[in-house]
Amino acid sequence: MNARLLATADADSGARSKDHHHLDHHDSLDYASIRAPDEEEQLRTMEERDVFQTLEARYVQLRMGESALAEGQRKLQEVMEIFKRERKEAAHEVERLRRELELATLDNAALHTTVETSKQDVLASNEALYVLLKEHQELQQSLQASKAHANRLQVELREKEEKIAKLEDDTWQGKTRIARLDAKLAIADRRTVASTQRMDILDSNLTASQHALADATARVRAQNVEIEELKHKHALADAEAENRLRDLHDTIRGLIDANCQMESVIATLRARNEALEAGRLVGGTQGRPRTPSESQSALSRNPYPTPSP
Repeated sequence: MNARLLATADADSGARSKDHHHLDHHDSLDYASIRAPDEEEQLRTMEERDVFQTLEARYVQLRMGESALAEGQRKLQEVMEIFKRERKEAAHEVERLRRELELATLDNAALHTTVETSKQDVLASNEALYVLLKEHQELQQSLQASKAHANRLQVELREKEEKIAKLEDDTWQGKTRIARLDAKLAIADRRTVASTQRMDILDSNLTASQHALADATARVRAQNVEIEELKHKHALADAEAENRLRDLHDTIRGLIDANCQMESVIATLRARNEALEAGRLVGGTQGRPRTPSESQSALSRNPYPTPSP
């Protein structure tokens, strides 16, 4: 477009040079006829300048859009990093809760086994005591047999004491009462009362353990609900990030289309300049005509030429 303006200006200058001798005879008429094209050329030059300024402004907008796109991609990367870190922490928390639940289950099973063993030991001890009382009543006349039977019972009681010593700390009071019961073989009633008390304590410990297990299960369920809520929030964050990424892609496509349109306009302007330059070379002017390289150099030095007066 600028080349066309230059070509037009050169052509006008050449024409005015050729007809300069006519101005001596027809000053008023020739000056008016020459001045009118100059004014039209100035208007065209101003229009071309506005077009280039518009293109330059759109180019600046494109660069700003690219900067905004880069910033959006950086923020999206930060959001994805935060999401990955929170998801990893949630997975660790789930694994920790699962291990706690397994340990609580194992502790409950061990406690239940201990209680069952204690019940069996108490029943066996009661049976031995009843047998001992019966043998003492039936064998009062046989002292040696009674002593031998008592020794046998003492051995059995010592074995039971060794088994009871392996129980957990929460059955310590029961083991103490069983030891007292073993030391007082002749008092069957007190032995029975002590055994009953020990059973009550063990039942109480079992009930407390069951309550603790129920509390742990409730906490695990509550934490599972929180984990599900976190998963839902993460899913919403994924959807929002995907929508924002899709919007960014649409913005990029729009910027690319605008850039293509700008390139098309620039190519059209260049083609017009080349056509005008070729027409100027074919028509010819006074003096040596410009080569395409000279025209391009002049255009790069002064993209908005001022018409010759």
